[in-house]
Amino acid sequence: MWLIQKIGLNEAGEIDRVQWQRADTSRNAWVGAPEIVPVIDVVDAVLISKVGSSFASEGGQGPYVRTTVGANGVEGIEADPSDGNTRSLLDLPRL
Repeated sequence: MWLIQKIGLNEAGEIDRVQWQRADTSRNAWVGAPEIVPVIDVVDAVLISKVGSSFASEGGQGPYVRTTVGANGVEGIEADPSDGNTRSLLDLPRL
């Protein structure tokens, strides 16, 4: 599973890149090194499997991620509230 650790915003305040890292959830351990990728890579990953977020300063996993499509047709990501987590991806540290 990929977990988003930090986000980058464009001039419009939309998430346009993230720092993420693979996590072995069975061992609660990071795998490999963190990567900074454009948000479209996250959109593609969400379509294949679950992507979550990590609030390391609070020692826990944040909300899962779902895709969005803006009024301009551009795909993006946001927190998925269906798992009961009330955090926003905008609460993550910035790149």
